[in-house]
Amino acid sequence: MGQLNRLMAARNRITALLAVVALLALVGVYRRLPHVGSLQQVPLSSHQRHDESAAWPMALADVEPSSTTEEELEFPPLSSAIALRRPGNLSTVFAVDKRWEAGTFCRDFVEDTFTVPLNVCTGGGGQISCYGSAYSSVMAQCVIEDVLVRPAVVYDTLAWGDRDKRTPGSNATQLVRAPDTSAAAATAPCATPSLQRLMRVTQRFDPTRVLVFEALSSAPARPEDCEAWVEETAFVFTSSCEHVYFRFMAWYSLYKSLLDYGALGSHVILRVDETHHAYMFADFERRLFPGLYPVQELRQKRLCFRKLVTSPWMYSSVPFECKQKRMLRQRCHACGGGGGGSRNASSALSSFALFRKHVLSTCGVDDALPPLGDPRHPKSVVVILRKQYKRHPYDAGKIERVLENEGDLVSGLRWRFPGADVQGIHPEDMDICEQIAVVHRADVLVGLHGAGLVHLWWLRHSAVVVELVPGYERDNPTFRMLAALTGTSYISHNIDDRSVSKYIMKVNVTKVLHTLDSELSSRNLSFQFM
Repeated sequence: MGQLNRLMAARNRITALLAVVALLALVGVYRRLPHVGSLQQVPLSSHQRHDESAAWPMALADVEPSSTTEEELEFPPLSSAIALRRPGNLSTVFAVDKRWEAGTFCRDFVEDTFTVPLNVCTGGGGQISCYGSAYSSVMAQCVIEDVLVRPAVVYDTLAWGDRDKRTPGSNATQLVRAPDTSAAAATAPCATPSLQRLMRVTQRFDPTRVLVFEALSSAPARPEDCEAWVEETAFVFTSSCEHVYFRFMAWYSLYKSLLDYGALGSHVILRVDETHHAYMFADFERRLFPGLYPVQELRQKRLCFRKLVTSPWMYSSVPFECKQKRMLRQRCHACGGGGGGSRNASSALSSFALFRKHVLSTCGVDDALPPLGDPRHPKSVVVILRKQYKRHPYDAGKIERVLENEGDLVSGLRWRFPGADVQGIHPEDMDICEQIAVVHRADVLVGLHGAGLVHLWWLRHSAVVVELVPGYERDNPTFRMLAALTGTSYISHNIDDRSVSKYIMKVNVTKVLHTLDSELSSRNLSFQFM
């Protein structure tokens, strides 16, 4: 018996030793991961995640980066950047928060963004000026002066259906040569074009790249070729066809461009559809941006502009880049308050908040509702429900993330908040402004990961958004990042993988309510919902 005990003790010691060796090996591997030491993890106190199967304390930096990295570019230091173009009346808008002062990441990337000259034209007329970002390798914005635009050709060039048919020099855009009254006639509008840097910071079908490429590869036009001249600053942007998240990313980028160039009150906007399919929310878009013209509806065959600004498309918008680039996530997350409470001074004055106010005003939504807990303000819980749909006409046809027990979730929330108006909504069945108004009144917004959660943008400062995250989307920080940038209080609840298929899934209602109770309690908000 004594010998057996000694053998068992020896085995236990060996097992313990092997466990220690394995742990040390794992620590060594972890320390060699590229994100460790370069970025600080998000404290769980400010951004909790809950899992139906286990805790998931995932830092924002842990998500795999995209294939393009900022190190590929050698941008000049910010000290040599161009002067900021933001109107003078907004020059001190961020002085209340040190994170938004001039020279900080939040100011230079999230707000001012395009500050690095790309030197597309270095001689002659210099009619094209392009700027990149010091923090991203896939963002650019250009200003083209004295340019002839063929709207029908631009439409066919940029819409999905004809992209592969595009040929260089299709005359979609042409620089207009100066009148033959001086030696300037012998000088090309852009004597020394250089597209190398612009090509490196734009994707293949980025409208900025396409329009500038067309202008430089087409023969210059003459002033008499223009049917009409537009003297106001004009903006051109491409908008997504059927995906509401990307639609708002494009609208935000356009609004931010108008803000940057001081053109909120006077402008012309050319909208290019991403596809030739039916365009959603066209009426709302025209109310959001008066002076907007779909290019396919313009009658002029040759329209000339004194100044044409390219608005970044949705794939290079600031929110998309913040969530897409691992090396930017921590810094973007810190700019808007981290999603840990009410919107602070910085987020209350950012372009995100200004765009929010513009959208609410367009829909006639009064943002001055009584505060949470006021008897005049009935408590509201809104659950965004998803129907089977294609998010894009070119999708293969499979539908993802439809909640099988959505009725149980709504019933559970009604039980948890007996004094609140709890409603499940299908946004597809509602007018866009009706969607925005319903969400704006919500004190708690709950939704499965999906495009409809872009509506968290319209929540009031005291509200909370709860994202239900399937296992295969846990590394996708889209709405966590949007909540951070807009200063919205955010809760993440991870759905148990064992109860999930990629298309139809169930959520454990009891665990969702537990997550909500825990988070509201930790943020001292529980009393407001009793």
